[in-house]
Amino acid sequence: MYKVLVVDDEPIAVESVVYMINKNFDSIDIIGTSRSGKDAIEKAYKFHPDIVFMDINMPGMNGLDVMKEIRLHIPNVSFIVISAYDFYAESEAMGIEEYILKPVKETKFIETLNKALKKIIL
Repeated sequence: MYKVLVVDDEPIAVESVVYMINKNFDSIDIIGTSRSGKDAIEKAYKFHPDIVFMDINMPGMNGLDVMKEIRLHIPNVSFIVISAYDFYAESEAMGIEEYILKPVKETKFIETLNKALKKIIL
Protein backbone atom coordinates (compact mmCIF):
# COMPACT_ATOMS: atom_id res chain seq x y z
CA MET A 1 0.00 0.00 0.00
CA TYR A 2 1.14 3.50 -0.81
CA LYS A 3 0.84 6.01 2.04
CA VAL A 4 -0.55 9.46 1.23
CA LEU A 5 -0.86 12.67 3.24
CA VAL A 6 -3.21 15.43 1.99
CA VAL A 7 -2.41 19.04 2.98
CA ASP A 8 -4.67 22.01 2.21
CA ASP A 9 -6.18 24.74 4.35
CA GLU A 10 -9.48 24.50 2.44
CA PRO A 11 -11.63 21.62 3.79
CA ILE A 12 -13.47 21.17 0.46
CA ALA A 13 -10.13 20.71 -1.34
CA VAL A 14 -9.04 18.05 1.16
CA GLU A 15 -12.39 16.28 0.84
CA SER A 16 -12.15 16.37 -2.96
CA VAL A 17 -8.68 14.78 -3.01
CA VAL A 18 -9.68 12.13 -0.47
CA TYR A 19 -12.82 11.33 -2.48
CA MET A 20 -10.92 10.95 -5.77
CA ILE A 21 -8.29 8.72 -4.16
CA ASN A 22 -10.87 6.49 -2.46
CA LYS A 23 -12.93 6.25 -5.65
CA ASN A 24 -10.07 5.43 -8.02
CA PHE A 25 -7.16 3.88 -6.10
CA ASP A 26 -7.40 0.70 -4.01
CA SER A 27 -3.65 0.60 -3.38
CA ILE A 28 -3.52 3.90 -1.47
CA ASP A 29 -3.88 4.38 2.26
CA ILE A 30 -4.63 7.98 3.27
CA ILE A 31 -2.58 8.24 6.44
CA GLY A 32 -3.80 11.70 7.30
CA THR A 33 -5.01 15.12 6.30
CA SER A 34 -3.69 18.48 7.48
CA ARG A 35 -4.95 22.03 7.27
CA SER A 36 -1.70 23.68 8.36
CA GLY A 37 1.97 23.39 7.57
CA LYS A 38 2.96 22.65 11.15
CA ASP A 39 0.46 19.80 11.42
CA ALA A 40 1.57 18.44 8.03
CA ILE A 41 5.19 18.29 9.16
CA GLU A 42 4.25 16.49 12.38
CA LYS A 43 2.14 13.91 10.51
CA ALA A 44 4.79 13.40 7.83
CA TYR A 45 7.46 12.70 10.46
CA LYS A 46 5.15 10.32 12.30
CA PHE A 47 3.75 8.35 9.33
CA HIS A 48 6.42 8.70 6.58
CA PRO A 49 4.14 9.11 3.54
CA ASP A 50 5.18 8.04 0.06
CA ILE A 51 3.26 10.94 -1.50
CA VAL A 52 2.13 14.29 -0.11
CA PHE A 53 -0.54 16.33 -1.86
CA MET A 54 0.42 19.91 -0.97
CA ASP A 55 -1.29 23.26 -1.34
CA ILE A 56 1.12 26.18 -1.57
CA ASN A 57 -0.81 29.24 -0.45
CA MET A 58 -1.71 28.49 3.18
CA PRO A 59 -1.79 30.75 6.24
CA GLY A 60 1.25 30.56 8.47
CA MET A 61 3.85 28.31 6.93
CA ASN A 62 3.40 28.08 3.15
CA GLY A 63 3.57 24.83 1.23
CA LEU A 64 7.00 25.51 -0.26
CA ASP A 65 8.52 25.83 3.22
CA VAL A 66 6.63 22.75 4.42
CA MET A 67 7.97 20.69 1.51
CA LYS A 68 11.54 21.81 2.23
CA GLU A 69 11.19 20.82 5.88
CA ILE A 70 9.62 17.42 5.14
CA ARG A 71 12.22 16.63 2.50
CA LEU A 72 15.03 17.21 5.03
CA HIS A 73 13.82 14.19 7.02
CA ILE A 74 12.10 12.13 4.31
CA PRO A 75 14.24 12.68 1.19
CA ASN A 76 12.42 10.15 -1.00
CA VAL A 77 8.93 11.56 -0.46
CA SER A 78 7.06 12.58 -3.62
CA PHE A 79 5.05 15.78 -3.68
CA ILE A 80 2.07 16.59 -5.86
CA VAL A 81 1.31 20.29 -5.65
CA ILE A 82 -2.34 21.28 -5.96
CA SER A 83 -2.77 25.04 -5.98
CA ALA A 84 -5.05 27.77 -7.31
CA TYR A 85 -1.93 29.82 -8.01
CA ASP A 86 0.84 29.11 -10.46
CA PHE A 87 3.89 28.38 -8.33
CA TYR A 88 5.19 25.94 -10.91
CA ALA A 89 8.61 27.62 -11.30
CA GLU A 90 9.22 27.61 -7.55
CA SER A 91 8.00 24.02 -7.25
CA GLU A 92 10.10 22.85 -10.17
CA ALA A 93 13.21 24.42 -8.61
CA MET A 94 12.60 22.17 -5.58
CA GLY A 95 12.38 19.07 -7.76
CA ILE A 96 8.60 18.86 -7.65
CA GLU A 97 7.54 17.33 -10.95
CA GLU A 98 3.81 16.96 -10.43
CA TYR A 99 1.64 20.08 -10.33
CA ILE A 100 -2.13 20.44 -10.66
CA LEU A 101 -3.95 23.76 -10.84
CA LYS A 102 -7.26 24.16 -9.00
CA PRO A 103 -10.03 23.51 -9.74
CA VAL A 104 -8.89 19.91 -10.10
CA LYS A 105 -10.35 17.83 -12.89
CA GLU A 106 -10.65 14.15 -11.98
CA THR A 107 -9.04 12.89 -15.19
CA LYS A 108 -5.98 15.13 -14.64
CA PHE A 109 -5.83 14.05 -10.98
CA ILE A 110 -5.88 10.33 -11.88
CA GLU A 111 -3.27 10.79 -14.61
CA THR A 112 -0.95 12.76 -12.33
CA LEU A 113 -1.26 10.36 -9.40
CA ASN A 114 -0.67 7.31 -11.64
CA LYS A 115 2.47 9.00 -12.98
CA ALA A 116 3.73 9.64 -9.43
CA LEU A 117 2.96 6.09 -8.30
CA LYS A 118 5.02 4.61 -11.14
CA LYS A 119 8.09 6.44 -9.81
CA ILE A 120 7.79 4.96 -6.32
CA ILE A 121 9.43 1.67 -5.45
CA LEU A 122 7.88 0.08 -2.38
